[in-house]
Amino acid sequence: SGTGKTKFNDVCIVIKKLFSSPVPMSDNIPVGAVILGENPSEAQQFAAYELQKYIYKMTGLVPGLKGRDKTFGGKVILLGNAAGGKVASRLKPLKSDSYLVDADDRKIILAGNNDRGTLYAVYDFLGLQGCGWYMPGDVGEVVPKRDKLIKPDPGRLEIPDYATRGFYACI
Repeated sequence: SGTGKTKFNDVCIVIKKLFSSPVPMSDNIPVGAVILGENPSEAQQFAAYELQKYIYKMTGLVPGLKGRDKTFGGKVILLGNAAGGKVASRLKPLKSDSYLVDADDRKIILAGNNDRGTLYAVYDFLGLQGCGWYMPGDVGEVVPKRDKLIKPDPGRLEIPDYATRGFYACI
């Protein structure tokens, strides 16, 4: 009769294609694409989702994911294993969850020596833009409005001081 309530459990949204556009940067070379490597893990795909989501929240624009969305000229953001073997070799011997945020006129690299490290690199980049997460949910996040993204300094390598990030309770 159309008056019943509908309840959804375990909803999964698959993005087929975004309406993308170049995103201005502080160095006047826009970001035209986000690139994931071949066979990205679910965590790397999530890192790409988070990156696009928060860039959109800040600027109202979203760089396309190569192979799925329309992409544009300008610099690219290389996520995870898309950064290539040279970056992977540099990160591999470091402590778990280490990551690199690097930039030049052609690319921004956000890569870790594991999936968490790559996600941390994305959050580090977003933190540079002024984003912050202080408690769960929309109420606990700070996402500034921006006309342009800030280009990160080149060669930012983060190595955790401790063997683990977070807390574990043994009961």
